[in-house]
Amino acid sequence: METDIAKLFGPDYLEAFENGAASWLVKRRNRNLGAMMVSEHCVFYIQILYRMLCFRREHELEPLNDDIFNAVATVQEAASGEEYSVERFNRHMNQLIEWRLIRRRMEKERLRGYRDVRRDKFRYSLEDDAMSFLIWLEERLQQDIEGDSHDTRNLLDDVRMRLKETAGELDRIDAGMPGNGENATRIRSALYYFGRINDLTAGISQRLIALNSRLCAFLVSTYTLDEARKVIDELELYLTSYLREVLTARTDILSALEEMSGHRAGILELCHNTLEAEERKAGILFRSRRKSESPALALKRLTAFYDKGGQLDHLCHRINDASMKVWGKISAHLRELERKNTRLDDLRARISELVELPEDRVPEDFMLELLSPAQMLSDRNYWDEFEKATPPQPRREAEYRQEAPEPVLRIKSSKMEPVQSMEESRLAELQDWLKLKYRFNGQRRVDVATAGIDSVEDFRRVLEVGKRGILARGRSLEKINFELKVDKKICTLNGPDGCSLEFNKMSIRELNDGKTA
Repeated sequence: METDIAKLFGPDYLEAFENGAASWLVKRRNRNLGAMMVSEHCVFYIQILYRMLCFRREHELEPLNDDIFNAVATVQEAASGEEYSVERFNRHMNQLIEWRLIRRRMEKERLRGYRDVRRDKFRYSLEDDAMSFLIWLEERLQQDIEGDSHDTRNLLDDVRMRLKETAGELDRIDAGMPGNGENATRIRSALYYFGRINDLTAGISQRLIALNSRLCAFLVSTYTLDEARKVIDELELYLTSYLREVLTARTDILSALEEMSGHRAGILELCHNTLEAEERKAGILFRSRRKSESPALALKRLTAFYDKGGQLDHLCHRINDASMKVWGKISAHLRELERKNTRLDDLRARISELVELPEDRVPEDFMLELLSPAQMLSDRNYWDEFEKATPPQPRREAEYRQEAPEPVLRIKSSKMEPVQSMEESRLAELQDWLKLKYRFNGQRRVDVATAGIDSVEDFRRVLEVGKRGILARGRSLEKINFELKVDKKICTLNGPDGCSLEFNKMSIRELNDGKTA
């Protein structure tokens, strides 16, 4: 695992990235920094941490609890507009300790007994992630205030100068004794100059990207006259000075890189290996935290950046495209302003003519045309101030007849018959079927299985007789004057097409000789 992470900072960084080593950039960091930034008390936490950073810069690495409180109490009250108590300060400190942004250490020599509960015996120090985060916030604020005031042309000149200085130092190095005397100093100077070339190249790329971003932002937003003037000045500087400087400086830079990639490449690699060997022999406190890049890979990347069709040309083409779009937007705005100015000039000339007219003359036609609404006249008939227009013909409206709506439901026909519910209709049909299939003689019971089955519908009637005679104690069947009795014996009722029905033996009799109950 450590080997894969180390590859991320060497020449095989793309291979390490594909293996997932980039995930360790956050796995070993304190994610509670994000919780602090979104907290409601973020300002209080930042001011406490930054004051501890100020203590650290004053060589007080572990300030006491009371010293920190006395240093931040005034600014905390100014930020909140209310009194900043010790209890509130202690809550903030405990939260920072819980987030592992600071460490707390107890000074045992300050204790005066086991009953001593004073907090002035504690000392606090910043964690590494918190300190790095505060320094980053400082740099970002400084960039917001100062802005990007560097000239990219100076960076191109610096690259040429650093290449010459690196070549001069490499030529003065004795390859036979690389680590002795003045050779050690020259080796460090050569590698320092060479490392500065990489930093300057990154600065050139960053400033060109920033210029392209400002041009693209100008295209999609409204602008004032001062903003337009500033963008035009930047474009003028870029087109008249920077592009010429790129053409001349790139030739010198490419030639210097080509010479360094030739006979000086071996000496540069020797310097790199010698310095790394010295760092491995040195103590851990004197070692650099990051391994330097291989000179061969760095030369390859620099040549690809400055070469024709490389990243520098690509950035310049993007800026050129954005510049043409900005110029088109400003030109369209200028043309619109010219049209507005032409209309204003026409109005001024006409007003001057009106002023020179005699007092008894009124320009009625001009005033009517000037004050007329900007709408199309839709009256087809001619009219003026003397002749009246023919009045329009009255409209002929179609005769409207109100018709009765068509009913959705079918109208029921009444035959003066008593109303019968669906349940009563089903019982009447069942009663007719029973009288058709069975012959009842007084109080004698009739076996249900003796019914003649002509169709499947008869099976359904037999089941309905069983349901109405058994459920609810047979009250439904008693409504049509019949009673059902069920035995344990099983009987079979055969029908057409080989159909049959098995059920418990049932016998039915008629009540009250057919009279209604």
